[in-house]
Amino acid sequence: MTDEDEDEDEDGDERQPLREQLSAALEDLTYPVRNETDLTPNFPSWSNTRFESADVSLTPRELLLLVPKDYPYESADELLEAVEGVLREEGDID
Repeated sequence: MTDEDEDEDEDGDERQPLREQLSAALEDLTYPVRNETDLTPNFPSWSNTRFESADVSLTPRELLLLVPKDYPYESADELLEAVEGVLREEGDID
């Protein structure tokens, strides 16, 4: 998610790290997340959102497709780790 208050990284990129963007978005969910329908209520607030880093750009729909179906997720950290695991497996992040 891009924002005017974000820090500039060493490459001059003003975007927040992907982990921080995803964490901020996922922390607003009600936990536990038991299925995909528990994720979709945030779509209206994410409607103009892109989660971006130097190597990855995701829409909210793309993010939801990355969530492993290993429900329930008890916390934002647990869900974030699952999404990051998929991104690592796909070679999108280190």
